[in-house]
Amino acid sequence: MKTVLTFPNSSHGGLGCKQAAGHQTTLTLGMGFGAEAEMAQILSDLSDLAGTVTQLSEDTEQESTSRINGDNALDVRINNQNTYINGVVTTLNASIAALSNQLAIYYAIYPKLVMAGVVEMVTGDTTISRPTGSTIDFTDSRYAISLTPEGPHEAWDITRNESSFDIHVFNRSGTNRIGYSGKVSYAIFQTTAIGA
Repeated sequence: MKTVLTFPNSSHGGLGCKQAAGHQTTLTLGMGFGAEAEMAQILSDLSDLAGTVTQLSEDTEQESTSRINGDNALDVRINNQNTYINGVVTTLNASIAALSNQLAIYYAIYPKLVMAGVVEMVTGDTTISRPTGSTIDFTDSRYAISLTPEGPHEAWDITRNESSFDIHVFNRSGTNRIGYSGKVSYAIFQTTAIGA
């Protein structure tokens, strides 16, 4: 499920302006981790509020133009509208905070898949290294390594190193152990928070 939220950028805490409403920020959320309905409702509320803020900004500019043309009776209406816009912005910020809290909860769910892939082996030995810039320490037992040779084989084992792990897959020819030739799927899961 994917939800797109578009809302106007504005540095004005009270009075919106058409220039601000013309510059939009788009947030795209791909939600596949459990609370789709709740998060979709929050994002729907945010979208409604964003539309209201945009409309009020345009209305305020039109009313301000009318006042410049001599309609001084609009002062009270403009002040009331500015108060309402401030309330909308406050509600929008509260909704964004609620969404952030929900995301924090679901990002804290374990296990997490951190790496996965398929390698083609010829001799039965290969090394998988952590991505450039990653701080994964494969000697930490909170990283669970799952391995699945996709062809017939006798056994396999792994050797953990700090920045990589070695895969050894064995096959058999008669009474002799030989290297494995074929694909091997692997996945690394973080089972709990690091530092917990």
